[in-house]
Amino acid sequence: MPILGPPNINKLKARRDVPGLIKALNYKKKPEVRKKAVEALGELGDRTATEPLLSGLDEEESEYRASVVSALGKIRDERAVPALIDRIKDRDPAACRLEMSALENIGRPSVGPLLDLLKEKANNAKQALVLIQALERIGGEAVISGLMDLMSPKSPSLIVPLADALEGLAGGRPDAVEALVAVLKASPEKPWSSHLAAALKRMGWKPGDAVEDAALSLALRQWERLADLGEPAVSLLIPRLRMSSSMEIQKAVETLGAIGDHRAIEPLSALLIDKRPEIAITATRALGDIGSSRAVEGLLQNAVHSDSRLVQTEAEKSLIRIGTSAVGSLLSQLKSSDPGERKAAVRILGEIGDRQALGPLVSARDDKSLQPELQAALEKLGWKPPEV
Repeated sequence: MPILGPPNINKLKARRDVPGLIKALNYKKKPEVRKKAVEALGELGDRTATEPLLSGLDEEESEYRASVVSALGKIRDERAVPALIDRIKDRDPAACRLEMSALENIGRPSVGPLLDLLKEKANNAKQALVLIQALERIGGEAVISGLMDLMSPKSPSLIVPLADALEGLAGGRPDAVEALVAVLKASPEKPWSSHLAAALKRMGWKPGDAVEDAALSLALRQWERLADLGEPAVSLLIPRLRMSSSMEIQKAVETLGAIGDHRAIEPLSALLIDKRPEIAITATRALGDIGSSRAVEGLLQNAVHSDSRLVQTEAEKSLIRIGTSAVGSLLSQLKSSDPGERKAAVRILGEIGDRQALGPLVSARDDKSLQPELQAALEKLGWKPPEV
């Protein structure tokens, strides 16, 4: 039987007449009556109203839809979750305040769908943050577990808000700490790593081994500590040589030079031709600190052919510091067709002072292009021409 006149919503609500209020949803002559019926059903919280209210989400009137969303949040029926999620999927969650609030009120049944939606929006930092904060307000074991599963370097925009949420929800819980530590160890060179390290320290974490100590030190840019740790820090520092920041590269280069591990020779040698002189110079010095014959070829090229006189000078200094290990390559360079390469080899051999170079240098006396470098080098080696 159709409704003949405006239903008295207040009376229906006072009698807790849920069927009567549901019937009032069809009274379309006065929109305010329907809206009051929706609000009353929400306040009564009877789940029998869920399905009739859900049908109201498709209506054109925005105010009515908003009232329906609020009522569904108050009723807290999990059957409303899919419809509320659908209303958010293609929109910015920040603009869906009522839907997000309703899902938070419904609580645990919303957690799984919200986590799935978070995965879909992981590349949008702003939208992801809204979803993480909503999940944090819901709380509970399912939220903690779901947020830990999402902690990954593959989703960099999520790491900072996830760390903050887990710190608040789980405190120093071992499994939560472990999830954060795993990400820190995987990418301690990333910009967000310092935030992650700070959160871990507040959660009471301390490095359990040298690898974790190196990851923490790199995240906090504690270069001297990294140099002290030595070998465990090398594999973490080498990726920093590909950073865009000149200052960050220089610090990593200097630290690798101080450690002296031969694994750094090839990546450091690649920086010898960097167009930024400050990086080429720092790499040159670091290779001199390491002191390996494997670095000699690149340093020789810089000593002669670099466009920067400063780089040339530093390359010669590094070759002199490498010393005996560089002699073999320098002697080979005496046979070069390039006079500049031959002169550089003579100068450096004289400074190194290794007497195994004496014979080849004496044999080169007839090369007029090597004067006066050759005479100076022979004097430093203590050679005197035989008396006639």
